[in-house]
Amino acid sequence: MADTLSIESIRNQISSIVDEYGVSSQSIGKLAALLKQFAGEEDFWMNRYRPADKNEELLYEITIDKPSGIALYLVSDASGVKSPPHIHHTWAAIAGISGVELNRLYTIENNEIMKVNEVKTVPVGPGEVITLAEDDIHSTAVVGSQSTYHLHLYGCDLKSLPAFNTRTFSAE
Repeated sequence: MADTLSIESIRNQISSIVDEYGVSSQSIGKLAALLKQFAGEEDFWMNRYRPADKNEELLYEITIDKPSGIALYLVSDASGVKSPPHIHHTWAAIAGISGVELNRLYTIENNEIMKVNEVKTVPVGPGEVITLAEDDIHSTAVVGSQSTYHLHLYGCDLKSLPAFNTRTFSAE
């Protein structure tokens, strides 16, 4: 695939799945499998996008499928970078390219004060994929000493979501 992988081919393959299956659990599964395939092309990503430096989080917009709004990003987080528990309000699939991102999943304990309880931990490293439903709450933390590269596919452009601080929860 390395010879044929391009941003245009990625966009076309995503569009093809959405055109054929719509947006459903079946199509999200197919998109996650496709994302895993793209993530397997480590050199394609790492030769084009610089890794995060100390305390840095980099978000590269790769492509947005205009008809469906599905958006693909490359994320590189430096060692030690963490995100608080948050909700996306859209489905997501995350595939590891290099490094390990620890995803913690939560359930709501008290919605009024935005408090959650951890229920599961899922490491996402090279060759691994996690999917999240639109109401799933998760946090991330980089494990190890190297910066990560992960592909993040969302049901919509992140710029269309409410401000991040309005979508975060407390796990204390």
